[in-house]
Parts: sequence; C-alpha cells; structure tokens
Amino acid sequence: NVIYRNRSEFRTVKELYQFVVSINPTVIYVAGWMDKTYYLTTKKVKKNLKTPIIAAVDTQWRGDKQWFNVILSKFRHRKWYTHILVAGMRQFEYAKKLGFKNDQIISPLYTANVDLFYQTPLNHKKTDYPHKLLFIGRLSEEKGLLLLLEAWKNIKNKKDWSLTIIGNGKLANQVELCKDVTLINFMKQEDICVEMSQSGFFILPSTFEPWALVIHEAAAAGLPVAATTCCGAATQFIINNYNGYTFETKSVKSIEQVIENIINAPDDDLYRMSLNSKELSTRITPKHVAAAILSVL
Repeated sequence: NVIYRNRSEFRTVKELYQFVVSINPTVIYVAGWMDKTYYLTTKKVKKNLKTPIIAAVDTQWRGDKQWFNVILSKFRHRKWYTHILVAGMRQFEYAKKLGFKNDQIISPLYTANVDLFYQTPLNHKKTDYPHKLLFIGRLSEEKGLLLLLEAWKNIKNKKDWSLTIIGNGKLANQVELCKDVTLINFMKQEDICVEMSQSGFFILPSTFEPWALVIHEAAAAGLPVAATTCCGAATQFIINNYNGYTFETKSVKSIEQVIENIINAPDDDLYRMSLNSKELSTRITPKHVAAAILSVL
C-alpha cells in the first residue's frame, strides 16, 4: 500500500521526526539533500534509530563548488545518511569523495520501463532498415539541439537519411525553420516506442546531462545510440562500435562525424548494433533498482 502525505503537513523537524517514529519504517529513502527539514530529521533518525537512510544522487563529480560538500561531508552528509544510492560510476566517484565507504554506496538509481520498451519489434529492420535519425528531449540549448541542427545542415550528402526531433521547449520555433527536419510534440511512452521502431539511430548531443534515462529507453527499444561523453547513462548503455558511439561535448564537428559514420554504415552493421543495444539495456531493470534499495537491510 502507498500512503501519501503532503510535505506541507510537517512544518518542523519535530513533527516530521515524530511521524517517522510512528510508522517505524524499515528503510528511509530521501530524494536529494536540499530540504533542510528532511536532512535535519534524518540526522536525528540516524542518531536515535537503526533505520537505514538512503540518499539518492544523480550528480556527477565535477569538482568546482562540490569541494565545499566534500570538506563538510563528515559534519553533514555522513551525519544525515547511512547509504548513498547512485545512478552510475560518475556518481559513485562523487559519493567516494564525500567519504562514503564502498559498502555504503549502492546502485543503480534510475531505470527505464524496460518491459515496455523491450517489446519494440526489431525483425522488420533486418530486411528494411529505417534510415531515420531520432532525437528525443527538451528543446533547449543544454540538450545540444542547436549544435545538432547546425551539424545536420552542414552534412551535404545525407543520402536517404532523415532527422526527427520529438519534444517541446523554447527552441521549437528554430527547429520548425529547418525544412528537412520533422518536429513532433512530446507523446506517451507507448507512442514513443512506435517512433523508435521506425527509426534507425538515436542521438543525444547534450552539453550537460547527469544521467539521461532516454538513452536506456532507446537501447531497450533496440536503437543504436550516439551520445556525448557528458551523458552519465552512456557509461552503462553505449559501447563504442558495439551498439553506438560516444562523441565530444559541445562540438559541431564531432556531431557531424558521428552522423556521417551512421549514414555510411551498412544496414547489416546497424541491425547488429540494434541487437546489441537490446542486450545492453538489460544491465539495469526496475528489479535491479528495488534489489539495490533492499540490499541495505
């Protein structure tokens, strides 16, 4: 059973702590550490109870201002939580910097609806591979969309390949100005599966992307994937030349090169990459996430 309580019901740490004690949870999961009432409550719980307290972290280690958290971690994060649930290896690095031990760091954090996307059919691609490049995401600069459009424009010989963009956002008007690009508004996941079945390659040229769950979804649907090296999910779901490519962040030239690789690849190679993507997608499933959370008990 799921019992939902509104955050506004708990005005003080004392009220939230008393509620936690009253329900006597087996484990506490905290989605982030920005709420002062939350972390002061978990600090009190950690001190007085034996309940495992898990904080979810999808932030990659970058250095810069994060050193402030590293320096203060023994007075803060390690006082608030018993475990850190990380999305992938780059988040693991941050958790280690914060001082959490290997047995206090668990994963995975995010998962696609693998059962749904995995059902996307592939057999038709064996004899008639679709020459459609697909982008799905918010239409904003941090998704590398303007870089993608520039790179696509620069490629003179696209052969019979097309580019479809699914999403909405402030750059929609600029996408609409591109005559050889198809723009589709965001849609239900079931409809996205249909678009993926009709596509030949997924591309995500983000300039900032802690994880990018859509990479997992595309892989589960059997799409080869190209993504920038900043995408956290690329470390799990892309192996270069096996099921896709990773490429340099913020580089139009790199996007051009990877698109040209895709356009010039034989259909048999692309179909092989599709099968390999499906294989890699099973590295993480909802069962794995649930098992990771329960592993602290």
